[in-house]
Amino acid sequence: MLSCCGLSDGQVTAHDLGDAEVKRAMRATASRTVLVADGAKFARSATAVVCATSEVDVLVTDSSAQADTVAGLRGGGVEVLPV
Repeated sequence: MLSCCGLSDGQVTAHDLGDAEVKRAMRATASRTVLVADGAKFARSATAVVCATSEVDVLVTDSSAQADTVAGLRGGGVEVLPV
């Protein structure tokens, strides 16, 4: 399970380079990627790319997540679970 600092332009990003490196390593060994990102993370970007949003299997988010972005993620095969 990953968190992020930003989720935009088809990328999951983090502010800290070391944090991003650890998250990439976690993804490399995982059979499934679950991202937790509240709606405030949508349309934000940060310094380091963790992965493409297309590499995320499940996104857990809240009701403030942008509907058009959620629809796009679902269309790309990401399972979106609003909480």
